[in-house]
Amino acid sequence: MITLQNNMPIQVFGSSHEDRIGLMIQNFPKGITLDMESIRSHLQKRTAFQLGLSTRHEADHFDVVSGLEHGVTTGEDLTFIINNRDVDSSPYHNMRGIMRPSHADYVAYTKYNELLVGGGPFSGRMTALYMILGSICEQLLSKYPIRVYSRIKGLHDIEDTTQSIDYSILDPLFPVADTVKREQMIKLISSLSDDSVGGVIELCIQGVPIGLGNPVFGGLEAMFSQILFAIPGIKGIEFGSGFAMTRRFGHEVNDQMRYVDGKVTFLSNHSGGIQGGLANGEDIIIRLAVKPTPSIKYPQETINVLTHENVTVEIEGRHDRSFILKAVHVAEAMATYAICQALRGTPYER
Repeated sequence: MITLQNNMPIQVFGSSHEDRIGLMIQNFPKGITLDMESIRSHLQKRTAFQLGLSTRHEADHFDVVSGLEHGVTTGEDLTFIINNRDVDSSPYHNMRGIMRPSHADYVAYTKYNELLVGGGPFSGRMTALYMILGSICEQLLSKYPIRVYSRIKGLHDIEDTTQSIDYSILDPLFPVADTVKREQMIKLISSLSDDSVGGVIELCIQGVPIGLGNPVFGGLEAMFSQILFAIPGIKGIEFGSGFAMTRRFGHEVNDQMRYVDGKVTFLSNHSGGIQGGLANGEDIIIRLAVKPTPSIKYPQETINVLTHENVTVEIEGRHDRSFILKAVHVAEAMATYAICQALRGTPYER
């Protein structure tokens, strides 16, 4: 069981090739009527765009085993269970002792003296639970003017440079603003057989109240980073103009202000909606670097920890050609959770 502590702690348990996986949410408000159909819809969105995804097909039917009576939350720990139905561990038994490059295999074996079957608790399979979490947090946010959106900003070397985006009208399954770049991305994924690609996810959170967050260790950047890095395959994060600001002068990236009709208006948003760890009222813009899927049939050098031999491996099994097709939805779900837990116990909570 793995725990994330904050104002609304969560625990995830189970693993990719066990009978079930589960999510427990603590400190969830009492008296909330959960929309189960919305939860099912969110779960389906994660795998609805089938191109390039693993051929493992899980229906992701879930049960609520605590914290809910007659569809209304009780204030007790809210626990969801998803049974794993389409499990095939045979490719991993055939690779017993072989450490897959850029997986958690070697570090997990060193730390726990256990050989993983699939990704174990490190697997992207666990992100199905994050979709449940995001859905019920979205339901909590329905009383606020806050909206969380995501898009695929880049795939491999194809970048969607569109500015001034209406995120609400993007394709909900493959959200790319530039339709030409979207078709190029689809073509690239279709062309892959033995290799994989990564990309960039962009998140936009609108309507966050000014001042939400805390300075230094409780800052929104720190909060988002901790939660978003729980998504397997995320290797980098930036806020606003991020790393691009390192190539600019201060006067080019300072977010200047003026009063317009008596209202404070920012002339730019290089800070990505956060200054000093607090929301400044502008859109919060976050970008995530998603690495290429490391499970590929391409020949790679590695080791067998049982025989202490050097070996070459071509990884068999059912794997995504790019994490990003699922991760774009998972990131939106986890960003929604981050905002919800930032609101808990503050004057902004409703």
